[in-house]
Amino acid sequence: MSTSLDVGVSFDDLLESGRLSKSYISLEDEDPQMRKTILVFGLPGPQASSVCTALVGNPLFNVRGIFNKDCSAIADFQEMGVETEILEVHDKGPISMIKLNHIFRDVYGVFVVTNDTDPPLAMRREMEIGVKLAEMCSRLLIKHVIYSAVDFVFRITGTRCSRYDGKGEIE
Repeated sequence: MSTSLDVGVSFDDLLESGRLSKSYISLEDEDPQMRKTILVFGLPGPQASSVCTALVGNPLFNVRGIFNKDCSAIADFQEMGVETEILEVHDKGPISMIKLNHIFRDVYGVFVVTNDTDPPLAMRREMEIGVKLAEMCSRLLIKHVIYSAVDFVFRITGTRCSRYDGKGEIE
């Protein structure tokens, strides 16, 4: 069963509705005085926005939201308590390792959704970005990584659909 989250749903609302269980967010082996930083890629998109909204109300986490470009929504997320960074990925040049190292500092968990429509990304560039983020998570031994994808259309139907096949290749 798939459940979608509304951007305006709080962490407490999710717990009360039964759509989220405390067992999934338990940090029993961790020091409860230490807030864990969760990195959220894909802002201001709806999936990443929902993740930020759900986590920002939880006293166990700091949320660091990553935007593809400068936009007016950044101020809204900062007002919610989200630390924000911009990682411009629509350029054809290499993704800055210095910038990635800065963004990934002290990170406990990562949520990634790649966005191929804003700005328009070719499938190859979306794959490059997704793979680079996966490599960073692996290299830094990030404890929790969620990659949001869709079905790999080409493998299922034999028909190319770059909007979805890039995500399937990353996976």
